[in-house]
Amino acid sequence: MEEWANDFDSWDVCGSLFDKTPYAYQKATQWYQQEKEFVRRAGFVMMAELAIHDKQAQDEVFLQFFPLIKPYAGDERNCVKKAVNWALRQIGKRNTHLRTVALACAYEIQDMDSKTAHWVAKDALKEFQAKKIKNELTSPFRERGRRDCSCALLHRHPSQVHPDYNRKVAELPFSE
Repeated sequence: MEEWANDFDSWDVCGSLFDKTPYAYQKATQWYQQEKEFVRRAGFVMMAELAIHDKQAQDEVFLQFFPLIKPYAGDERNCVKKAVNWALRQIGKRNTHLRTVALACAYEIQDMDSKTAHWVAKDALKEFQAKKIKNELTSPFRERGRRDCSCALLHRHPSQVHPDYNRKVAELPFSE
């Protein structure tokens, strides 16, 4: 896997080559640190692919990726920024809990002093605000009989949407 990764020379070969191997999580957390553009991209692509394909994985497995995503949201290389964005979006689409954390991460990225980071955050937030995602996020409120809940909630900080947000984020490994 390492030999292949070091030979990556195009964005499309960084795809889902290894996400079904027993080393997928290990390589994702190693490759994202590499300076080589396509190796770093492969690390974030692996995170996205695992979020899509590893249906049995628990949330804790993906929570470890958020502190890895945030610092690299400012990487200006097109292939890397798109992979960082994809990892954030795919992890956030797994379920409501991970989506809440992904939203928080996107808001933190949005506050970074980087044009690239702003793009990553804006694109992720845009996808989370898509109609299908909006319906999923607002459905728990509707179940509780709150008819006044609208998709406008998505334009608020997650702490205003989810009552346990601040406590949950404080428990995460990337919290200060």
